[in-house]
Amino acid sequence: LSPQLPIPENVPMTCGPSAAKPPVAGPRRKDGTMPDGRRGPARRGDAPSIWDIWAISGLDMLETSGEAALIVDVAGTVLFCNAASERLQQRPRSEIIGRPLRHLSDADIPIDPASAVWERLLDGQHWAGDIWVNRGDGSRVPVYATRSPIFAADGSVAGILSLATDRTTELEAKQALEASETQLRKLAERFHRVFDESPVGKMIVGPDLRIVEVNQAMCQCLGYRAGALQGASIDMLVPPAEVASQRAAWQALFAEEMDRFQIRHLYVRADGTEVVARVSAALLHEV
Repeated sequence: LSPQLPIPENVPMTCGPSAAKPPVAGPRRKDGTMPDGRRGPARRGDAPSIWDIWAISGLDMLETSGEAALIVDVAGTVLFCNAASERLQQRPRSEIIGRPLRHLSDADIPIDPASAVWERLLDGQHWAGDIWVNRGDGSRVPVYATRSPIFAADGSVAGILSLATDRTTELEAKQALEASETQLRKLAERFHRVFDESPVGKMIVGPDLRIVEVNQAMCQCLGYRAGALQGASIDMLVPPAEVASQRAAWQALFAEEMDRFQIRHLYVRADGTEVVARVSAALLHEV
């Protein structure tokens, strides 16, 4: 819904904090009509009828909008609601129209007509935020709401337009994503705990055949201090005669020509001595 709604011919209207305020055609007569004979919109402090508001905002467009729309007067009483608002609130119009807006939602900001926020709306400012709408069945639904003043031709505020979008699906998806991320984080923590504390030597090797991570047991087995093997090539761990066969096995694994391998290798310790080890390797996929 655009900030400026279609309006009947010869009835100027603006909506929102930055909207232009056209000059008044002339002073009102005592019967409330303008010099050209038409009835002008209500001024702040008056009690505009739903027809005054209709002339300003074009309720036909609001009625067919997918957003839940309410129009309230300057006292905070609902004058109009559309079909989307009925669906959102799970109430018939007869239970919405005529009620104070503050009875229909629980906001983090006060929406009572006596509040400073309401005064800012009546001064032509705009408000937007997350609130909870109280439904007719006693449940609540999270919505993103905007509230904008509806300006009359003389620049005064004739009412407030409230639009609301149901955020239930969005928040449920966000909660599901957060739960999934929490589960993945716990699995990663569990993996690293098992990896780090395992009595068996373990290392993670990257596609470039350099060591990404290595546990304490592996370092102790090969006589290296913790962290010394981080980033090192696996070629340095085997005798020169074993390099080609070891590289061939790892490269075949990364090419997914096989999903795992087991080989016996000679490893060279930090002090130059050799140790025979059985190596089991498998691909580790990112999630």
